[in-house]
This record gives sequence, structure tokens and C-alpha cells, in this order.
Amino acid sequence: MFNFYRCFIPKAAHILAPIVQFLEGHTNKKKSLSSVCKSSEQQLKWNENSEQAFIAAKNAIAVATLLRHPIPGAKLSLWVDAADVAIGGTLSQLSQGKWEPIAFFSMKLNKSQQKWPTYDRKLFSIYSAIRKFKHMLEGRNFSIYTDQNPLIYAFKQNPNKCSPRQLRHLDLISQYSTDIRHVQGSQNIVADALSRIEVDFITKSPILKNLQEHRRIQIFKTSSTLMHPLYN
Repeated sequence: MFNFYRCFIPKAAHILAPIVQFLEGHTNKKKSLSSVCKSSEQQLKWNENSEQAFIAAKNAIAVATLLRHPIPGAKLSLWVDAADVAIGGTLSQLSQGKWEPIAFFSMKLNKSQQKWPTYDRKLFSIYSAIRKFKHMLEGRNFSIYTDQNPLIYAFKQNPNKCSPRQLRHLDLISQYSTDIRHVQGSQNIVADALSRIEVDFITKSPILKNLQEHRRIQIFKTSSTLMHPLYN
């Protein structure tokens, strides 16, 4: 998500430099940070510089993703995604050649919806996002971006092959736009992040544990030095 909005973040490379250096040497980019830490706990040493860089990156994203005021007549795009337990999306406008966010959307799926096939959950993410942003989409031309490739043919398929629920969702979507475009998952970062609303507590370990242990050692060393007879 940081990289998606890095064009709005001054000195983005400088901010991330400590974290990039921290991750150097790990060639499998598909692994999550938590999985890297599990397999390389002895190699990865989360330090104060990495912690400060992480905090700075979060603050930079918070500033970069401040919602912009809608520009009348600006080109709009709706980016959506669905995970196992939630859906999310962002409505953006094209300004000076860059996509600026004007609204975000995220919703947790109920137990029944979580059992739907991927196609149905992705379709539902479009349906729900349009309902959420309909006051900004009515009477406007906009494109819908999803990483579910079969959805771009949704309005060309035989209606008899659709379930009643799919027909209801497609009917509402068609009242606003039928321009559904495919985008690679790696380029749909923001919607993907918004569809993963649950916190993964595994990411706290061992990184934060190592940092907390480092701080405790520093405090111990300081207190031990101050209490040493030579300094009293």
C-alpha cells in the first residue's frame, strides 16, 4: 500500500531504506514478513532504526491517503477486492495523471457470505462498493477494477447460467457501469489491504519481542552502570 501511494510521499525511498536493508538477502518476495521472521528468527534483528522507519512509513501513508475533495468531471475508478472474511474498495479520481482517493470502503462478511465462491465474493464487493458510493457515482462514467478475470465477462454470459443472487447483483451494477476491467492482484494493493481487516497477531512475534528484549537489556545496562560502586 505504501508503494501504491509513494508518488504522494516525499522521500519515500529514504523513509523505507532501513526496512529495505533489514529485509535484504531474502530472495523469496512472496513470503510475508511474519513467515520470514519465523524461518529466519536468528538472522533478522529488528532494531530501533527499523522501528522508527516503520512508524514513519505509517505516518506517511496516513498523510498520503487523506481523502481529496471530489473534482467535478474528473475521471473516476472503483477498485475492489474480496478476501476470505471481508471485502474492500476505494473510489479514486484522476488528477494530474495520478489516482487520488476520495473514499474508502471495508466490510466484514457474515458467516454465510464467507462460504461463497471467490467469484461471488468478488462480485459482491463491486455490488457493495457501488451501493456505498452511489451518491458519488450516479450520472458519472467510471471503470471498475478487479483481479477476478472472469468478472470482465459478467455482462456477456448467458443469464441462465447465473444464480438469482448473481443476477440481482449484476442488475444493480449495470445501472451504474458495465465497464469492468481486470487488474493484476499486485496492482490492486489498496483494495486488497481494505479487504483484510483482521489483525494478524503473529506479526508481533518475534519482531516486537526482539525489540522489547533489546530495550530491556539497554535499561538493565544503564541501571547497572549507574549503581556500580565505581560511579557512586
